[in-house]
Amino acid sequence: MPTSNDSFSTRLSQARQLQQQGQLAEAEALLQTLAQPDADHYQQAGTALAEFYLQTGRPQEAVDALVAVADRYPDQLAPVARLAYLLDVLGQTHAAVACYEQFVARQPDVANAWFNLALARRRDLQYPGAAEAYQAAIELGVDDLAEAWTNLGVLYSEMRQPDQARASYEQALQHDDRYIPALFSLAGLAAGRGDADNAAALYLQVLEIDPKHADALARWSQLQEADADQVDQRLIDAINASEDNGSREILSYALGDRLDARGYWPEAFDYLEQANILAQQRHPPYQPELTQRGIDSLIGVFTREWINEHSLESELAPIFLCGLPRSGLSLVEQMLQVHPAIDAGGEFDILPWLVSRQLAPYPQRVLTAEREMLQAMADKYTNFVATLFPDADRVTDRRADNFLHLGLLRALFPSARFVYTRRDRRDNCLSIWSRKLDGNLLYADDLEHVMHYYHEHQRLMQHWLGLFPAAIHTVDYENLVSDPEPVLRRLLEFLGEPGVDECLAVYRDAGEPLHQRSVNRWQHYRERLPASWDAKA
Repeated sequence: MPTSNDSFSTRLSQARQLQQQGQLAEAEALLQTLAQPDADHYQQAGTALAEFYLQTGRPQEAVDALVAVADRYPDQLAPVARLAYLLDVLGQTHAAVACYEQFVARQPDVANAWFNLALARRRDLQYPGAAEAYQAAIELGVDDLAEAWTNLGVLYSEMRQPDQARASYEQALQHDDRYIPALFSLAGLAAGRGDADNAAALYLQVLEIDPKHADALARWSQLQEADADQVDQRLIDAINASEDNGSREILSYALGDRLDARGYWPEAFDYLEQANILAQQRHPPYQPELTQRGIDSLIGVFTREWINEHSLESELAPIFLCGLPRSGLSLVEQMLQVHPAIDAGGEFDILPWLVSRQLAPYPQRVLTAEREMLQAMADKYTNFVATLFPDADRVTDRRADNFLHLGLLRALFPSARFVYTRRDRRDNCLSIWSRKLDGNLLYADDLEHVMHYYHEHQRLMQHWLGLFPAAIHTVDYENLVSDPEPVLRRLLEFLGEPGVDECLAVYRDAGEPLHQRSVNRWQHYRERLPASWDAKA
């Protein structure tokens, strides 16, 4: 005898078939009939109705359907998690956080709910609140304690609290001494503080557990100076043995970098070329015309008139470093952070996060942005930095792609200082192409494309320099590494911060010219580089 469950399953399948056949009105009507709040299968039917709305381009109705399901089952985590996930995907991360906060207020002893709240708060850049939620999940005995402790460690790293991060990773290993994410993260911390021996030992521990862990092998190889031939051969063997393109890409970049440093330039280029070919398979192709249109839009929207009309009243003078990756940004920040009045912030996620959530589609939405919205963005940025650096006088923001947003930043912070690092276009482009960089830089793995992007970035910088030249200071990489003292002196004068001697300590302690090997490096590969590289834009 057919059961109600059989009947429900049959009708749900029928609704999905109607949708596949393009009979959308009929499918929707049937799903709405099934998704009655008093029905036995309401949770499943309501979720199916939400999926239908999403698949037919009606996201708000999908949200409404999941809200109704979550309200019907207020003490079950699964409906709340589905709703929060959708809100996050739609860019409404703050609302996703609220879903979990309301749930834990009703059900404070559900460890997984606190864990999910931590994840949501982290995506909403509520770092202290995320840490509190992770700690609650751990205290309640969340399912995977090693994962929770490791996530907390990653969060502390993002909060620029390396000691707390290290302690969290060590706690993770107390629960599972073979937990690779904790070991790998500990190794990264050790490498970051200059403890190469400890970092190398930790990477080897990872490789003992997972001999095919490409990232661990690549990073271990970067720390090896002795036995160069044996280290390189280990990379070659791993590349040849691997059937995973992602692993071969990582290892080929690492081997190419080592061979370049050793002066085996033809062989280095071969492996770097192989790495970039593999990298191109990971993402959609770079479209030069889209980049050009994007730069045109920025130039068209951020005019002198718009900036003057929308500039906020603020005396804050944050320091924004900008330029292309591999142009000297890290070196400049390393020198500045020695100054007693300047803290190195590194790469903040807050600006692109604000742009994507408040100003989409960017930059067109800027034209209708109200001053209240811009003020809220400035306050959010300021509060975010103050949370990470509560005692700092000034903090550097070292995102390379800040150069895309100088017009917006000029309006948000009229007293901001912009430091633009510039490098020989051929050395800069080669350095981008020859490194596996974080982020999905579509232009970075093709020699023609990376040069195209270089010229487009240069075109935008010329626009900013034409609008507010007194707020932008250009640091040429070649001058910085060959004779840093006058370059740093001019930079600190621009920032209004005396104290060049402290910053020069980085240079003097090195005991040798800074990064001279990177100057004119492109000459080693001249015969393999596109002919177009010799032409200026």
